Amino acid sequence: MIDTFAEDIQRADLTFFYFSGHGKQYGNENYLLPSDYDYDYSTRESTYLVDKAISVQYIMKKIYDKYSRVTIFIFDCCRKNVRTKGDGNQQGLSPMHAPPETLITYACAPGAVAIDESRNGRNGYFVEYLLKHIATPNNDIEDVLKIVAREVKLQTAGFQLPYRTSSLTEKVCFVTSNVQG
Repeated sequence: MIDTFAEDIQRADLTFFYFSGHGKQYGNENYLLPSDYDYDYSTRESTYLVDKAISVQYIMKKIYDKYSRVTIFIFDCCRKNVRTKGDGNQQGLSPMHAPPETLITYACAPGAVAIDESRNGRNGYFVEYLLKHIATPNNDIEDVLKIVAREVKLQTAGFQLPYRTSSLTEKVCFVTSNVQG
């Protein structure tokens, strides 16, 4: 699926990759865990992750190799109830470098965990506030994410703080109020 997604990316594109679910780091690698992830305790965790999970670095390389104009990754993961084991086991995702014109956003700080559900019972706090603010006309995505981080931090009494790293050099808005006639 990642290969098919990456094949369609053009140089002038704004590439947006969003993942919601479980994620974890093992060693120096970040992994996204599929919804049917069920750790088999009879195997080594590193082997199981390579066979069953999806490497974030693999996804990012496939997308970076297409040289789109702007790339945005949002990882709404790092849940605390991921069943795993092993010496390389750490909570959450590890921080990643943002190549030119790239924004990488996490629902929580590196090595931390996100709260699974917010007051609405459907989404985590991060996506609740992201959905609330992302469609505001003429709002730069980095400004939106600052607002989201502030509201998530407030609503979770400081337990969860979204994190981002960016090398964007221009304003990126998902919705504009430009009316063309």
